[in-house]
Amino acid sequence: MKSPMSLQFEKISIIIILITSQTIALHRIAFLDGNDLAVGILFIGFFMKIILRKEKYHFTLLDLLNLGFIGFVILSSINGGLGSLIKSLIAFKVAMLSFLFGNFICKKNVANHFIKWLTITVSISSVIAIIQEIIYIKTGYVLAGSLKEYEYSYLLEVKTFGRTVLRAPGFMVSFKVFSFLLITNMLIIFNRYLYSQFKDSKTKIYFFLGFCLMLIALILTFSKDSMIALFGGIVFSFIVKRPNRIIHILIGLLILGLGIYSVGLYKDIFNLISEEIRWGDVMMRIQVDKDGIYGFINNHFWIGQGFGKGWRYINNLYAWAAHNNIILAADEIGILGLCSYLLLIGYTVFSIFTLNLTVKNMEDKALVRGLFFSIIFLFFLFQTHSGYIDNVLWMYMGIIQGVVLLLGVRPSVKKEIEGMEGIELGNP
Repeated sequence: MKSPMSLQFEKISIIIILITSQTIALHRIAFLDGNDLAVGILFIGFFMKIILRKEKYHFTLLDLLNLGFIGFVILSSINGGLGSLIKSLIAFKVAMLSFLFGNFICKKNVANHFIKWLTITVSISSVIAIIQEIIYIKTGYVLAGSLKEYEYSYLLEVKTFGRTVLRAPGFMVSFKVFSFLLITNMLIIFNRYLYSQFKDSKTKIYFFLGFCLMLIALILTFSKDSMIALFGGIVFSFIVKRPNRIIHILIGLLILGLGIYSVGLYKDIFNLISEEIRWGDVMMRIQVDKDGIYGFINNHFWIGQGFGKGWRYINNLYAWAAHNNIILAADEIGILGLCSYLLLIGYTVFSIFTLNLTVKNMEDKALVRGLFFSIIFLFFLFQTHSGYIDNVLWMYMGIIQGVVLLLGVRPSVKKEIEGMEGIELGNP
């Protein structure tokens, strides 16, 4: 069992990481930010604790895969040069982040502490996003912290109703990354409601208010694919919980479709969607992705162009890189790095999927299924994202690893492994 002092370190570390990851726009210096420094310091502190107190830890297959991935990112700097090598520090950072969360979340009370503070911090970020939108509507001022000029331009969008809106990012620099955190937390909360896992009505209201704030903030990001991901996650969560209701859902959708068609609304809906989708941007992204595929196949196939250098393959005025995580990974770290990247994600999805099949306790099942749909639809969102290494993605990899350690081994088969700590288990 962990000492109270040890658990206190882990709980405080979680709060620090959550806060600094959601306020990056307030503390950036050059290519570093407060979250980078926090993760690095806490990682050192965790190992000092291990050395001085002789505490044990978990080093899992996920961590081994992370080391392999780091190796391929560094290898790409042969073609990318010194700039690529410096930027590859982000791979070390996310690996440390994943390792820390894996070792923190494998304790039941720390896992509960994380869910609580994730909801608190993301709810506060949602309130900030709502305030940002109100200030922009009233004054035209973008209250978003320290942003670069091109980052500001990405936050503003002209809508079909003729008004420019702010795609509210909180203080996370990117509205897209903010939406990642919103939908994953909302799917965890939704599954808790679906399985009625609340201790009292006060806690239930607290999570409901948090969900509502996050939903408003998600709408204010004006991220269409994020809204689709949330809808898909909710629908599939409901179907998995009540598979006998799938026929009712299909019949309801059929009736709705026939109703829309019979009154002629389908033309108006199609025109509205067509006006909302910026087809020029869509075609540009398709061309960018095609250039990326052609570039990595015909140039640096094995080890890539270099981390952060994917834009070199693209013939584009704005120096865009591919807007698909798989294509961009292939462009920058080659087919070897891409395979390593997909192994990381595949291992994470497989781990939480197999745990989903075995877990029996309803509270545990709510958490596991919330995490399963979170990682699935997070990966879906990365198919239109101009990045493949991200704090939120690696944080959830670590969280899932921690939950697998917490719930995946039963007392009858639990074994002490040298260098690793025995885990606290949820109810069987």
